Amino acid sequence: MAEIKVVKNLGTLPSKGRYIGDQRSKCDETPEGFPMVSLNWESRSFFSKETWLGPAEQSFVFAEQAVLMAELPEEAAKSAARAAGWVEGAGVLPYGGLLTLVAGALGSNVANTWNMKGIAVLYKNEKEKSGIFDAVSAPAVVDRIVASVSPDKIVSYDELKAEYRKHSCSAE
Repeated sequence: MAEIKVVKNLGTLPSKGRYIGDQRSKCDETPEGFPMVSLNWESRSFFSKETWLGPAEQSFVFAEQAVLMAELPEEAAKSAARAAGWVEGAGVLPYGGLLTLVAGALGSNVANTWNMKGIAVLYKNEKEKSGIFDAVSAPAVVDRIVASVSPDKIVSYDELKAEYRKHSCSAE
């Protein structure tokens, strides 16, 4: 199947536990035919054992694990594609600093934003904390993912963000 680019939504990371970070992955299918991707779950804590062991790779089946999903407006999908390009460009150079900023800017400028569609996904991590990630890919891939999710989980982007705020502001 096709490739999908995932971009973490910085303002909507889970308050505790792992989160889904920036990455690209192949969109595949479960034996039942549902779209899925293998995603790396990263740790927020520098001193955790998860950080020392590296990101944990797990399958993410949209139909089962998406709490809510929203299709991104065209401009938001293009922004997510540019953000993914920036991350890929910046990741080319290992040392950081000005060269990394330049490489990130170049990656952002050459990112393919034509014929892209995007979704925002509200998910829960291993500590039952909510987070949101954006994903962009070819329209056929995104349409297949959206079609696999129960219609009662498809909401507007504003409703998805409101639901995240409701869960993240609840008592710990």
